[in-house]
Amino acid sequence: MMASVTRSDRMQPAAWALREPAACIRAPAPGESGPMKKILAQQIGFQFVWLCCALGGASGLSWPGALACAAFLALCITALPSATERGRVLALSAAAVATGLALDAVLVGGGWLRYAGDPLRLGASPLWILALWAAFAPTLPVAFGWLRGRPALGALAGAAGGALAHAAGERLGALGVAEGAGLAAVALAWGAAMPALVAASAWLERAPTGADADARPVAS
Repeated sequence: MMASVTRSDRMQPAAWALREPAACIRAPAPGESGPMKKILAQQIGFQFVWLCCALGGASGLSWPGALACAAFLALCITALPSATERGRVLALSAAAVATGLALDAVLVGGGWLRYAGDPLRLGASPLWILALWAAFAPTLPVAFGWLRGRPALGALAGAAGGALAHAAGERLGALGVAEGAGLAAVALAWGAAMPALVAASAWLERAPTGADADARPVAS
């Protein structure tokens, strides 16, 4: 059954999109407010966050990007209708941050990537890039839901998107990529990370919650 879009949904695009990831990737029915507008609204917000992070990182500052990411993530989470869904997004954000830490440990440690000077770091990762990973998580079930069950396509999308994002970040002065194999290493790392995060998003939606367990009948 197609999800109907109410006036309240139009006022909360991020919430509607996160509640209905499948509806966000299909063509709108006649008379239905286009779900692609919800995806577009979220992506515009995320690109603004990305710009704050990159410009702040280029100046050696993590707080502009961290504040923008916190606001974006808070809007996505508080708009959700249940504590269960909010918990899933928080868990996905934690998984994304862990992924970012692992990728930076490999890429920075291997000399393929370096970040502009910033004293606020966790391991090899400046605070702003970790905040960006956290803000990236809510976009996974919305804009990238179509990659579920398509790991090869997810790897291609991750490799291309990761390489382009790092190239743009380098032009802004937020980071540097080693000449030669640096961009290829970034693409390979993102090609592995993207399908893993998409799979984590799908698993979290299927995972039973405490409420689900309480609702199960108890055998006598």
